Amino acid sequence: MYLETVESKWPDLDSNDLILDRSYSKIFKATYYTRDEIPKDHLPYGLIHNRMKYSKQSPELNSTDTPNDIDPKEWAREIYADAIKYITEPTNPDRVFQWYHDFIVLTNLQIAFHNYYNVESKSSSIFMNIVNRLIDWFLGRELINSEAELESLSLYVGNQTRNLRSYVSKSSHLLIELLIETININQCKILCYRIMPQLFACTGSEKSVFREPAIKNLKLIAARFSKNFDEEILWLLMDQTLNLNKKISSVATSCAFEYLTLTDKKDLDSLDLVKLIDYFELGLNPKTVDAKRGHKKIMAKMSDVLSDKKYASYLNELSLRPTLAKFTKTELPSDLN
Repeated sequence: MYLETVESKWPDLDSNDLILDRSYSKIFKATYYTRDEIPKDHLPYGLIHNRMKYSKQSPELNSTDTPNDIDPKEWAREIYADAIKYITEPTNPDRVFQWYHDFIVLTNLQIAFHNYYNVESKSSSIFMNIVNRLIDWFLGRELINSEAELESLSLYVGNQTRNLRSYVSKSSHLLIELLIETININQCKILCYRIMPQLFACTGSEKSVFREPAIKNLKLIAARFSKNFDEEILWLLMDQTLNLNKKISSVATSCAFEYLTLTDKKDLDSLDLVKLIDYFELGLNPKTVDAKRGHKKIMAKMSDVLSDKKYASYLNELSLRPTLAKFTKTELPSDLN
């Protein structure tokens, strides 16, 4: 293990965070990676159940094993299996937990998912890499093997987003960012259903170490599902537009606005307008003053995001709501009023 005091590489930490992190990390060096820096030939801390395997503590010190001759997908599967075992295995009374175990697992999962979905086989031609991708797609080969694993992973990574050890928290947000962009859309739905409440809780925090990466990931969710529209994602966003915490409701209305704006009109033809307008009605209630501006912005934008036929239905439904009638007549851009 690294025997040097860590210095934070995250400028958003305040002085108290730095003191806590340094006290937690006197003998552990936490390293974060940008997407381009994620290792393809080693694990910085080894496997969680075998620290020396695939580890490289410095450029001069090689590990007991190297993945150089292993297919990237096979290597990723081994790393993932090791991490998911840690997450799902029953608690052993004799098992000793350290905070950095979670950091190692989250880091290793980033390496596993990046190498599984983004790194081509070293031994294969470009043609064979394309063929292998098509085979994986056709056979439905994913790194996450089952719904149970997906549930366990989603719960675990979501719970780490507000870990008081900011090294762990940041690593969980980096993993979430990677998962949103890489796993298939059906798995991504389940992941997002589970983690969005935790992400919104982070946006309500005074600590930017929680808030900023959570906002980024919520916007990534809105962007990805705008191309694969899912109504449940919209309702999860709209739920939080009514949150009494101003920070949370502001982020939620911004994400909902982006989600609807980026989504193709034809994908909104089946949108449940009654339910959406229920949210608008609640959002314009005097008790939720901070949400009013965001809801009005979304309501006014519907003329651009809905097809003409769907927008006519939208106006008709609004006309049935006395509390929205004045807004409909004075602020909605349409000749149909």
